[in-house]
Amino acid sequence: MAHREPAIGDRGGSLLQGVRRRAAKLARYVGTPVVALGVSEMILLVLYGSGTVNPTVDAFLANLAGTVPSYLLSRFWIWREASRTRVGRQVVLYWLHRFSTWRSRA
Repeated sequence: MAHREPAIGDRGGSLLQGVRRRAAKLARYVGTPVVALGVSEMILLVLYGSGTVNPTVDAFLANLAGTVPSYLLSRFWIWREASRTRVGRQVVLYWLHRFSTWRSRA
């Protein structure tokens, strides 16, 4: 049987699927920090508005609250095909990174 070259339209489906996959991943990249920011800001407004603790503690708790959806969405939504080995190490590194960025802003 002779090998035939693909027609121009034959590759269109796979190209379009690749573009859609990349666009979906980009939307997840953008959506994750938006959700985390929303959670952080909501917690900050509630804590700061209540006046129960000082603003530094409010900011710390709000940042902490925002890291939970950020980690979970990153781990299971963006990088769902990633290996699940050494999860404990990944969690420790993630929290060290978050703490260092929080400390640099304080």
